[in-house]
Amino acid sequence: MTPHSLPSNPTPFIGRAEEYAQVLDRLNNPACRLVSIVGPGGAGKTRLAVECARACAASPAARFADGVFFIDLAELVPNDVLPFLLATTIAGALGISLDGSEAPIDQLAQLLRPRALLLVLDNVEQLLPAAPAFAELLRKAPKLALLATTREPLHLRGEWCVVLAGLPFPAASAAENITEPPGSVEALGRLASVQLFVQTARMVDPTFVLTPANAAAVARICGMLEGLPLGIELAANWLRTLSCADLAGELAHGFDILADATLDLAPRQRSVRALFESSWRMLAAPEQQALRRLTVFRGSFTRAAAATVADVPLPMLAALVDKSLLRRETRADAAEPGRYMLLEMVRQYAAEQLAFANEDQLLAQRHAGYYVELLRTNVTELRGAGQLAALAAIGAEIAQVRAAWQFACANADYATIGRAADGLFHFYDMQSWFQEGAAAFAAAADALAGQSGNTAAAVAWAHTLARQGWFTFHTGRQREAQALMERSLVALRALDARAEMIFPLNYLGAVCAYLGDYATTEQLCREGLAIAEALGDRYGQAIACNIVGQAAYDQGQYQAAQSWSQQSLAIEQQLGNRWSMAYSLTNLGKVAYITGEYAEARRLFEESLRIRQSMGDMRGMAICFVRLGETAVALGAPDEAREHYGQALGMFRAIGNRWGEAAAQTSRMQLALVQGDLPRALELMQDALQIALETESLPQVVTLLAAAGPLIRRSGDAAWADAIDRLLDAAPPALSAYQSDAYRLQGWIKRGGRRSAPPPAPADDEAAGVSQRRATPAGLTAREIEVLRLVAEGLTDAEVADRLVVSRRTVSTHLSAIYGKLQVNSRSAATRFAIEQGLG
Repeated sequence: MTPHSLPSNPTPFIGRAEEYAQVLDRLNNPACRLVSIVGPGGAGKTRLAVECARACAASPAARFADGVFFIDLAELVPNDVLPFLLATTIAGALGISLDGSEAPIDQLAQLLRPRALLLVLDNVEQLLPAAPAFAELLRKAPKLALLATTREPLHLRGEWCVVLAGLPFPAASAAENITEPPGSVEALGRLASVQLFVQTARMVDPTFVLTPANAAAVARICGMLEGLPLGIELAANWLRTLSCADLAGELAHGFDILADATLDLAPRQRSVRALFESSWRMLAAPEQQALRRLTVFRGSFTRAAAATVADVPLPMLAALVDKSLLRRETRADAAEPGRYMLLEMVRQYAAEQLAFANEDQLLAQRHAGYYVELLRTNVTELRGAGQLAALAAIGAEIAQVRAAWQFACANADYATIGRAADGLFHFYDMQSWFQEGAAAFAAAADALAGQSGNTAAAVAWAHTLARQGWFTFHTGRQREAQALMERSLVALRALDARAEMIFPLNYLGAVCAYLGDYATTEQLCREGLAIAEALGDRYGQAIACNIVGQAAYDQGQYQAAQSWSQQSLAIEQQLGNRWSMAYSLTNLGKVAYITGEYAEARRLFEESLRIRQSMGDMRGMAICFVRLGETAVALGAPDEAREHYGQALGMFRAIGNRWGEAAAQTSRMQLALVQGDLPRALELMQDALQIALETESLPQVVTLLAAAGPLIRRSGDAAWADAIDRLLDAAPPALSAYQSDAYRLQGWIKRGGRRSAPPPAPADDEAAGVSQRRATPAGLTAREIEVLRLVAEGLTDAEVADRLVVSRRTVSTHLSAIYGKLQVNSRSAATRFAIEQGLG
C-alpha cells in the first residue's frame, strides 16, 4: 500500500457512487493532475475526497508511489503572506522543512519535483488569490497531482471539476405518496440522503428506525434540505427534542435551503445559512455566547483554552457537541486527544455574530495573551530539561500561536511581543523553521520600528531585530543578517540593556565566524560571555563557549576548540539542555576525528545522534550521519560509510537543506574515488557541483575543483589541471573567480571525464614549473607541499597562516585542495601521507 496520511472517519461512507467513480477516473488518468471537487459547504466534499484518496493509496497501480497526503487549509486566511503560509503548511504536512534562501513556494516545488504524490487540499475556496501557486507547483513538479475541495473552481488551466450537490433525496410527490405497504418505505430507505438521516438519528436515539409512521416526515426533511449532508446531520440531531413531524414543520417555516442560492449573499453563505440561522435562534443566550466566542480559535483547541479565553466551561462544550455545532477530535493522529474544533461553516457564521456583538477585539486580545503566556512559560523548559514536552506543547498550538503573534504585531503591542519572543524564537530555531522565523520577527520589528521615545518598546524592537537577523542568516543572506544584528547591538548598547545584549553579541559572533572574521567573533563572544557570567546567565555562557569553540576549530586550533566545547558541554549538562549538548558533542567529535582519534569521534557523534533523534532534529541527525560516514571511512568500513551518507542525503533532501545535500554528495563522491568507482564518483561530483553553484557555496566549489584536479590530469589535460592548481594556490575570495573552471568541469563530467581538445603547449617560462609540479607527489603544488609540511609538524591553521604570511581562510582552501588530491578526509590522514613521502 502507498504511504498516506489520511484522516479516519467514524461513520460509513454513504452514497456518492457516481461522483466517486468520476473522481477516481480522473485521478487514474496521468493527464488529469488537478481535480477539484466543487460544491456548497456541507455537501460532503471532504469526505468524498478522503475516500477517493484512500482508494488511490490502496491501488496496486501505485501512480502515487511516494504517498497520498491530506492537508487542511481551513485555518489559512487571505493576507500578504498567504503564499508563504501556504507553502509552509503543505511542507509541514509532508514532514519537510523550508530553510533555504529561495521563496518557500519555489523550495517546495523543487522538493516535490521528483516525487509521485497526491496532495488532498481541503478548504481551498478562501485561498483563490493564491491559486497561481498551485499552478506553479504542478508546472515544476511533473509527478504531482492535486485533489482540491472548494466551493468554487480555481479557474486554472487543466482543472477538472467534479460538481457535488446534495445526496439523492425524495421528490416532493414521493413524500406525499408514502403509503402503508413496507415496500414503499424500503424504497425510500435506499436513497442515500435518507440512509444518512437514519444513521445520524440512530447516533442520537439507538432505537430509531424508518417506519411507515415517520417515513413521510423523513422524506420531507431530506427533500427540503436537498440532500445536503451537513444539513441532514444537523437536522437529525434535533431528534433529541423534536419528533420527525415537528422537525419537518420547523424546517418548513424557516429552513428553506433554496433561499441560500440567492445572489445577494456571499459565496460562503449560499449553502446552509438558513439552517444555521434557525439553529442559532434555537440556542439559549449562553449557548449563543459560547459558540460565537469559540470562533476566536484557529483550528483545534483545548477545553482549558476554551474556559480561559472564551469563558466556555466543559458542560457548555458538551452541549455544543450534542448539537453538532462543535466536534471533538478523536483521530489517532490528532495533536492532542480531547481537542475541540468548530465545523468551518459554523465558525464562519458564528464569527459574524461575534463581530455583531462587538466582542471580536476583546476576545482576540485575550486569545493572544493566553498563547503568549504559553510561549513565555516554556522558555525555561526550551533551554533546559523539558525541551521535548515544550516543543510538543507549542507545536500542538502553532495555529493559535501564529494568530496571537499576528494580532500583537498588528497592534504594535511591544509588551506582548516581548513576552512571546524568546519562546517563539527557540521553537522556530529548534524546528529549523527559518523562513517562517525570519518573516515573523521581521513583522514584529517593522511593527515596533519608530517607537524610540518608549524605552521598553525600543528594547523589544532591538530584541526582535536580532532574532530576525539569526533566521535571515539561516536563509543564506549572511550580510543582511550581519547588518540586522549590528543594528540591534548598537541600539541595545545605547539603551544599556546588558541582558538583552548577550544574544546579538553571541549570534553576531557566529555570523562573523561564518564570514571568516574570527577576531571579531572572539571579541564579541568574549564580551557576551563576560556579561552572561556577571548576570548569572548560564544559558548565554554556554552559547558563547560553543561559538568560540567552533571558531577555534575552523582555525585549526584544536586544543582550544576542545577546551571551549568541553566548557559549553558542562554548562549544558547542568541545565539539562540536550539540544545544545548535541552541538557540543559534535564539535568534540570533530576535534577527535581531525586528530586521528576515530573511535572516540564515533562515540561522540553517536551520542549526539541519539539526542537529535529523540528530538526529531532532522538537520542535526543528517550532520551526524555525515560525520559518522567520514569516521567509518577512516576506520576502514566503507559499507557503513555508504549507509550513513545515504541516510544523511535523504534527510537533507527531506528538509530542503541544499547545502547539506551537496555535502553528503561530496562525501559519497570521495568514497567512490577511494573505491575506484570513477563513473559513480563523476556522477556524484556533477550533482554536488550543480547544487554548490546554485547556492553559491564557495567552500564546496573549491573542494570539488580540488578533487577534480588529479582526475583531469590523469585524463591527459595537464594544462587545465595546472591552471586549477594555480587558481587554488591563489585562493581568491570571490566565487566568480572559480565559476569558469566550475562550469568547464560540468561539461567535462558530461563527456565522461574526457578532454574536449588537445591542450595548448606550455610557454617556455611555464615549462619548468609544470615539469616540477608533475614530479611532486599526488600532483601537489609547491605551496600545497609547504602547507602539508607545516601541518605534518603539528602546526594549527592559524600557525601555518602566520608562518606563510597568508590568511587562515587561504590555509583552509589549500587544505581542501590537498584532501581532494590525496583523496583523504582528515588532517591525520594527510599527515600520514606527508610522512610516507618524506615531507614531514
